[in-house]
Amino acid sequence: MQTPNEVIDLAEKHSQEVARFSLAGLEEARRRAHALLVLLLAGGGALGGLGLARADALQNWPLAAAALAGAVHWFALAAYVSWKASTTAEVRSWATPGLAKEGYGKWLSYAKAANTEAAALGGTAGRVDALQELRLEAVRNCERAAQEYRAASSSAYAVVDRAYRLAACMPLSAAAAAALALAAGRWG
Repeated sequence: MQTPNEVIDLAEKHSQEVARFSLAGLEEARRRAHALLVLLLAGGGALGGLGLARADALQNWPLAAAALAGAVHWFALAAYVSWKASTTAEVRSWATPGLAKEGYGKWLSYAKAANTEAAALGGTAGRVDALQELRLEAVRNCERAAQEYRAASSSAYAVVDRAYRLAACMPLSAAAAAALALAAGRWG
């Protein structure tokens, strides 16, 4: 049979590894969002430059309209990715600063009060150990941090995936703009 300290040792190691893994997932989600943002801004800039060059030279209005519509499409997606996937998510640190200094005193007071109350009631079983409680608090903090990292990374991944799908639809907006430019040229 394992002692409570052995179980806490295992829980500490596990929760810290889960927090590290979850934080790495959040960092990867941010990296993907930043890479997509660069792609969208570069593509939007190139399309915008082409559209403005064609429009300025009064040449090929359908191409100018298609390029400008594509640029607007990609810049709008870049704004979406910037707002939703590249902004800072509020997450806790899985490391607990001040744990020994502040946390131990809190748990020591709790343990003394709980043990005094148990002794007054005539019980000795289930004595509260302040160090064990402190270690368990650190484990709970790691678990909460890991959950927050997973939630933030899931949100960022969802935005990135949605933006990739919407970026693939850019030819539709460009074709619609080109068709409108052709139609306006025939009837204008």
